[in-house]
This record gives sequence, C-alpha cells and structure tokens, in this order.
Amino acid sequence: MTKCRHCINESMIEHEGSSLCTTHAIERGMKKCPQCSKQYIPTLGKRDPNDDRCIQDIYPNSTPTEREQLMTGICSDDCWDMRMKY
Repeated sequence: MTKCRHCINESMIEHEGSSLCTTHAIERGMKKCPQCSKQYIPTLGKRDPNDDRCIQDIYPNSTPTEREQLMTGICSDDCWDMRMKY
C-alpha cells in the first residue's frame, strides 16, 4: 500500500507524481473541479482566508490562468472551455 510522502498515513490523493493523505492534501488547498470532478491542488496552493486583498496584489507574478484556477476551482483550460462551451 502506498503511504503519504509527508507522514505514515495511507495515501488517498495523487499529486505531482507522488501520494498525499487527505489531511495533507486539504492543508495544501485541494479542490474538486466543478467541471470534471478531478481532485487537485491549485498551482498557487491555498489562499489565506484572512487576506482580503485583490488576488492580483497577493500573487503579482502569477498568470491570469493560475489566479482563475484558484478563484473558480476549474482545474484546466480544457475544463474552462467545456464550462464556457467554446
């Protein structure tokens, strides 16, 4: 059985080629895509709920796609296109 790469728990989630237990995945900001239901961790990780600044101010060097992923929970451009029916 595969173990979490950060603790001794059994893994539940695959992330970047290695395993994370549910606890560690949630701590890192795991989301479920509303389009395809894939569980994933956004590129920017998890946003601090106490930081009410604009997302562009929090992550000034990120791409618009990375910020949209964090705000909307949609995992990829393909899912975004399917959601918007392009």
